[in-house]
Amino acid sequence: MKDNFPLVHRKMADDGAPVSGHVIVCSACGKEDFFAARRGRVAAVHVAAKFTMRGWLVRDAGAHVCAACNGTFRAQKTSSKHVAADAIAPALPQHPVTIHSFEEAMSKSATVAPPAQMVRSPAAATGLGLLYMALADNFDPVKGRYRGDWSDEKVAKETGLALDFVRQRRETDFGPLNEGPDTDRLRAELVALERQHAGLVTTINAAAARGETIITEMRALATQVWTAVTTANLIAGKIDAIKTKFAPVTP
Repeated sequence: MKDNFPLVHRKMADDGAPVSGHVIVCSACGKEDFFAARRGRVAAVHVAAKFTMRGWLVRDAGAHVCAACNGTFRAQKTSSKHVAADAIAPALPQHPVTIHSFEEAMSKSATVAPPAQMVRSPAAATGLGLLYMALADNFDPVKGRYRGDWSDEKVAKETGLALDFVRQRRETDFGPLNEGPDTDRLRAELVALERQHAGLVTTINAAAARGETIITEMRALATQVWTAVTTANLIAGKIDAIKTKFAPVTP
């Protein structure tokens, strides 16, 4: 059984309009947390990821644990002197299973509750949520390749997780890398070309902006010239009129 996080409506203030969102309830202390969904219902796996990033231990419906109780529960278990060796083994699959989507990965992770002694810290839970989002956005499980300049190393850097852990999770849940001998060279060339293209776009935009400024200045100068010519013609006409009055009369 997994939690679908049904859409609810909450009034955030006495005079405010109702806000739609998703609620999670701690099975230990009853504390609630609310995630606003201002554009309508959010997929349950994304809601689970959001609450995980806030420190929640997201399990099946009715079995979630908040960050505070998570820390207390973990501390109590750590202080115990009688922990069976088989109870602290990580709940990892025995055989690699390729998962082709973020939804599948989060669903698979949520269906297997970790042993009490292996409850993750809020920081580790946040890093794991970021890991799955980074892999879902930047790794193609069908081709077995990262997009753009992404790699296991970059995912580890962005999530703050160990490189070996990132590689193991990517291998187990999203599939192996399928890179040819020229992949590194092509990826480096792609990154260089993207940077060169970005630089050219910046140059073009700057030149276009300068061109607009010049055109505006030319229009202003043309207006000044037209005004000056018009005024000069009027003055010339007055000069001619005055000269005509002082001209000698021919008999």
